Amino acid sequence: AVDFDLVLGALETGSYGRNFNGTSDSDGLIRAGFTGTTEDLVLSLTGYDMDDPREVEILLNGVGLGYLGMTGDNGTGTFQFDILASDQQVGDNVIEFRNINPNYTWGITELLLEPGVAVDFDLVLGALETGSYGRNFNGTSDSDGLIRAGFTGTTEDLVLSLTGYDMDDPREVEILLNGVG
Repeated sequence: AVDFDLVLGALETGSYGRNFNGTSDSDGLIRAGFTGTTEDLVLSLTGYDMDDPREVEILLNGVGLGYLGMTGDNGTGTFQFDILASDQQVGDNVIEFRNINPNYTWGITELLLEPGVAVDFDLVLGALETGSYGRNFNGTSDSDGLIRAGFTGTTEDLVLSLTGYDMDDPREVEILLNGVG
């Protein structure tokens, strides 16, 4: 059984978890159902009170997608996860949020399932992107070690220029284009 259903493109604003906006989940498991599609999807959500990087695991039909990152005690953070078309089942699908300890305070809200892939920011051809991304760089707090930039493809060759910070090993950070290194 699922706790709620997600409708493609519709924001789910309910609060789910334990001791979050009056919630009282007792088993540490929240399940969201959705109907499978033939396209890649992005799940976006807000998490609450994640004190450990492996406190809440997210699974799709029983297969791990990753973990919600740390938000700090009583803090919130936004998270995105890819749900590839190839990982979806025809018909009913279930996204599970599984806390390692059912007695912990935690929560999720503001869930949105929509077509696309998760990106942290978009690049515009010829425009300088001045944001800071990563972990412990200019106040950044990326928790999953993955930064994604989206852009619209062209028919011409392109050059990506960037400034990196604190790379101690030649294999520490890999750059991929559409999943290919």
